[in-house]
Amino acid sequence: MRSLKFLLPASSAAAFTLVAGLAMAVVAAPASAAPTSYIYGIDDSNNIWEINVALQTTTQVFSTGLPGTANSNAFAYDKDKENMFFLNGSGTSSTLYVWNKPTNSLTVAATAAQLGVVDQNPNQQAANAAYNAADGRYWFFQDGTPGLYSVAFSYTGNIPTWTSTQSYTVGGGYESFFYGDIAIDPTIGTNGALYGSTTTGDFFALDLSDPENTYSGSLGNSGAGLQLSFNSAYNILYGQEFESRQWYTVDTGNGAIGSSFWTSAVAFRDLGGSSETTVAIPEIDPTAFGGVLALVLGSLGLLERRRLAAAV
Repeated sequence: MRSLKFLLPASSAAAFTLVAGLAMAVVAAPASAAPTSYIYGIDDSNNIWEINVALQTTTQVFSTGLPGTANSNAFAYDKDKENMFFLNGSGTSSTLYVWNKPTNSLTVAATAAQLGVVDQNPNQQAANAAYNAADGRYWFFQDGTPGLYSVAFSYTGNIPTWTSTQSYTVGGGYESFFYGDIAIDPTIGTNGALYGSTTTGDFFALDLSDPENTYSGSLGNSGAGLQLSFNSAYNILYGQEFESRQWYTVDTGNGAIGSSFWTSAVAFRDLGGSSETTVAIPEIDPTAFGGVLALVLGSLGLLERRRLAAAV
């Protein structure tokens, strides 16, 4: 469709541009907002990624610069302080790092000894983790053991430093105790609910207010060991199967997955949680637009009559 100003003399076209610009300024106002949810994860090259599941895009947001391949895992995201936790190394050489997104700083949050991973199966890396917004703790299972750990921090600004670790024995149902990943919904109960996927596809849950006595056992088996993350509203649980890079939604009641809805370009060693960015969308008021359009057209008519009178 051609613009109206191309049908007018130059002086009228200039007036049209001015008045129409004023009109749009009057009728356009931020009346609604579109939330965009991002999931964060870490890859085998120790790089941190931002994942837009709705648009099916992946964007690298930070390179840790840490050496080695496939040695970063147990990724977890605190969306309030924008801290991204992850373990690098295995067993007694494990170090808990944290990248603070606003300050772009990478710091050490805890050592293996502080985390408590030296007593049980010390040569095995923890390959799962989640941050619990309900208690402000970093939670993980030590792979190869029934040990569940929660880590507390103190803060300088938004940068965490280890203060204590609490351990629990969670058992029953899995001989190997190897985990794909865990995810936490902090809105359930008094301290949140943890959901997990083992490497063999068994799905389980427990109440973090009493983790030792609320372990569900297997709720179902999807056949795939999944990396897990909730969306920012905690009403959709996503899972990615590392080897195939295929993404699924996961039923929190039985662990069932449907057909894959996306195969991402990046395979994530672990997923850690979601944030949400709200972007204002201008909305046109149709009642105001009609009045302003009449003003624009009336102004153009007056300008044209003046031009014709001057030409006589």
